[in-house]
Amino acid sequence: MSLNNKPDLNRKALLTFLFAVAISAIISWLLQPLVHGNDTAITTIVTVFSILSGFSILVISQLGDVSLVPHGDWKIVEINKSELKKKLTAHKVLFLTYLSTLLAALFLSLIRNDSVDSPIDWAQVPVEYLFLFLSSISMIASYKLPYFIEEIQEYRYDIIIKERKKRERESLKENK
Repeated sequence: MSLNNKPDLNRKALLTFLFAVAISAIISWLLQPLVHGNDTAITTIVTVFSILSGFSILVISQLGDVSLVPHGDWKIVEINKSELKKKLTAHKVLFLTYLSTLLAALFLSLIRNDSVDSPIDWAQVPVEYLFLFLSSISMIASYKLPYFIEEIQEYRYDIIIKERKKRERESLKENK
């Protein structure tokens, strides 16, 4: 616990990350035989992560929208800037995980060429494990996206409500 009686978010994030890593390791270990030689499974996973990558870019662009910058003095903006930076960093890492998954799929498709003997044929199974691990950890992290979009929308409405209340108070003062 921190001094203000709130749970330490870094500790919670670390435990969540370690849990995701453990689950992803188990999933990759159990599902690797299903992916081995299965082009359809790999294509399906690549399609899903291509879509999720685009969705992640949407979230990142929504975060960068200037309408989310709170109105008021510079201190309020500065406080919110550090929170925004944390959120952007989290989504940047998620996007990079998606890209890493797609890169592993690309590498997997290159080394799985059965018509050519390659000195890196030994890498197929380890890359399949890596591919499934990255897929699993990315998917686990993706479950937070809908909640995050809801949070962005809620924040936007809060800003609009605050601004309209302020204008209404100013209008009432002018009419007196």
